[in-house]
Amino acid sequence: MAAHSFPVSTSLTVATSTSCRSSERWAQMLKRLRSEARAVDEPSCSALAAVNVAALRGGGVAEDVGLFSRLRTRCAHTRLAWRSRRGQRPGPLVMRLVAPPLVALTHAIQDMRVDGAATLPTGPLLVVANHTCHLDALTVGVALYEAGIAPHFAARADLFRVPVVGWILRRMGQIPVHRSDDGEGDAAAAMTEMAERLQRGECVVVFPEGTFTRDPEKWPMRAKTGAARLALRFPGVPVVGLAHWGNEGLIDPWTGKVAWQRLGRQSSRLDVRFTAPLNLKQFWGSDATYELLTDMTESMMTTITDELALLRSEDPASAGLTPRKRRWDRTIDGDPYRVQNARNKARRRRAERRRARLLLTTGLLGTSAFLRRIRDGRRGN
Repeated sequence: MAAHSFPVSTSLTVATSTSCRSSERWAQMLKRLRSEARAVDEPSCSALAAVNVAALRGGGVAEDVGLFSRLRTRCAHTRLAWRSRRGQRPGPLVMRLVAPPLVALTHAIQDMRVDGAATLPTGPLLVVANHTCHLDALTVGVALYEAGIAPHFAARADLFRVPVVGWILRRMGQIPVHRSDDGEGDAAAAMTEMAERLQRGECVVVFPEGTFTRDPEKWPMRAKTGAARLALRFPGVPVVGLAHWGNEGLIDPWTGKVAWQRLGRQSSRLDVRFTAPLNLKQFWGSDATYELLTDMTESMMTTITDELALLRSEDPASAGLTPRKRRWDRTIDGDPYRVQNARNKARRRRAERRRARLLLTTGLLGTSAFLRRIRDGRRGN
């Protein structure tokens, strides 16, 4: 019964604050709610939502004010998921503080539907996902967090240099990855950090493509071999694929333009689907040659693409579109977004120079003020 205390207490609060003037009517509704709660050993999110909606109806509240009920239901569902995974690490304190508002925001701007989260294995986990736009990390993070798993992403290193954002990412335990054109750091250091996280029993999330897909139709393109190297190094760690579809309609990955008219649960739908752990046994025990890593990576991306095709088949905007016979490869097919990508890189470099100048100016002003106070103090003496 303890597992159902949250939705029942929510129903009590809602009903008490609205109507239920008759004590007999209140007793009957409470009895019905408790019997429904006992009938479900492991309540799903939809089951909890049904209890809350029943309480709202019984309390005389219109059903169209169910937003807060849905948010409370999400909180209860997440708490139950974390309870069922007590062996998992709960995640850093900053993650536990930042995650709830991000979960609420995600469900407020999109009708997010997750499939397969209940069957995710416990313990160390490697998640590989497709990459279409800036919101992908938020989508994957929310889906995993609601399943009771603290996600740790391999994220672009320049994000860690952004004030406040970089501090939050570090405190949340995210992993900076330096690209080949960065000129700073070493990509091997990120691989070592991800390997240590898996050894500690944590969940590591990787976008094998390394950047937004260049396929004009948004299918996963040819990926890099980093995820395959991790999977080959830790053959006992489950590798789970994740396909998602819906973010690309909200924000343009190259211009950053937001489709404000599509924000809202009634206007935008986001589908997320976890696959079963991938069967990669045929690759275990072999030398990590380029051919083997390429085949292993292609096996991962094929599974993700198949799941993505199923999700897109339910989207009217993607009707008739099927994956390419040969995956888009930038070395062969080129980069149709190279001009926009070059502009974005130049914009990021300008922003970094502005931040550096601001920090330098602030430091010089602070030093000048400090020296002035010392000089004034000496004159006073």
